[in-house]
Amino acid sequence: MQHVQQRREEFEKKECQLKESLMKFDKFFKENDDKRMRALKKLAFERGLQRQKQKEIAALKSGNELLKEEKQKLENRMKSLVKYRNFLEATVKESDDFNEISEVITRYEALSANLEDLKSTDQANNEIAESLSVDLHQYKEEKEEEKLTLTNELVDLRKMLEKYQAESRSRESVWEHSKNAEARRICKLNTLKGAINNMYRLVRMYQRYGDEAQENDLKGQLAVIQDFILDVDRITKEVKLKAKNAE
Repeated sequence: MQHVQQRREEFEKKECQLKESLMKFDKFFKENDDKRMRALKKLAFERGLQRQKQKEIAALKSGNELLKEEKQKLENRMKSLVKYRNFLEATVKESDDFNEISEVITRYEALSANLEDLKSTDQANNEIAESLSVDLHQYKEEKEEEKLTLTNELVDLRKMLEKYQAESRSRESVWEHSKNAEARRICKLNTLKGAINNMYRLVRMYQRYGDEAQENDLKGQLAVIQDFILDVDRITKEVKLKAKNAE
């Protein structure tokens, strides 16, 4: 029994030692795990920082390349402008009118401004010419319409006159038997005469056109009206010809 008791005590002692060892190992493991997590976080942070720095370095390199390209462009432009400067210097040297390059540039700017003014004036003149062309076209159309209207009225009046004159001649033989009809014919004839007289007076008012005819001289008045229409036609054709030549 004593031996068993001793073995039990040894076993309990070893069990306590084992528990202490397990607790120490667990503590050690947790501490190592915390250290490992902190190390991983630090490593991730450093890697992120490294990537950020690499991006910044790449951006700086790209910006540097752009600056180099811009510098090269400016240098090329400077080289291309040298020939213009040499040309201006040669111009000043050979010319008696200029003493400095700035004077040449000022003269060029003044000439450019004058050129723009001339372009504006030319554009304004073209607009005026176009407006006049439109007005001329409208005037020709109005005169054509007026001529056509007067011609149609003249034709109608001549037809009416011939008709009523024919009726008058046919009724002269039966005058005594058709007083009422003759009275109506005379009324129509007076209306026709009034229309011819009105047109004749209208033509005569237009710069006293044609020879003066008697009030009852319908043929003379119609001749004046016809001459006026022919002259209007001639003037219209002349205006068309001038407009065509101007174009």
